[in-house]
Amino acid sequence: MNKLSKRIFHPLFFAIYPPLFLLAKNIDVTTPATAVRTILCSILAGGLLLLIGKLIIWNWSKAAFLTTLILILFYSYVPVFNAIEKKTILGFMIGRQRYMMLAWAAFSIFGLFLVIRVVKDFEPVNQGLNLIGAVLIAFSLIQIGNYEFVVTHTPGQTPQELGIHSIANQLQPPQKAAEPDIYYILLDTYA
Repeated sequence: MNKLSKRIFHPLFFAIYPPLFLLAKNIDVTTPATAVRTILCSILAGGLLLLIGKLIIWNWSKAAFLTTLILILFYSYVPVFNAIEKKTILGFMIGRQRYMMLAWAAFSIFGLFLVIRVVKDFEPVNQGLNLIGAVLIAFSLIQIGNYEFVVTHTPGQTPQELGIHSIANQLQPPQKAAEPDIYYILLDTYA
């Protein structure tokens, strides 16, 4: 088996993907340069998690799997919560923070159990996660590249005129809800 298939890239891929996805979805209201800091912070956090996992478990493959699991749980918490907020099953409201936190804790414990007791060979798992992470990043990069190509080859037209709409342009407050007050706190350096 070649050396590339034994490499572990998926913690890096799953750290890069969420900010890159947000950039791809909001490319018409921001620039790629604005996402660099977020991507770097996400990579740093993922790398720190990987190192902590390696210090605790003493196995790169297992630490990488746990790091990827934690990154997936961290970045998917709010989208999943928004999808199930105020939903009920048999009269029981499942869309509450306390239940989501319990579910996420259970997923984390289950992942830790898989690492410690069940899965002994993580090479196929790492290969699969490497492939999934690479495909996710490729989709986002293709979307960003497509936008940049279309915008640079059609000068004088706005992205909205070209039919490119971001998620940010679709956000609207609920119909009868009062719009929230927004306060900016500016810290001055004057004495």
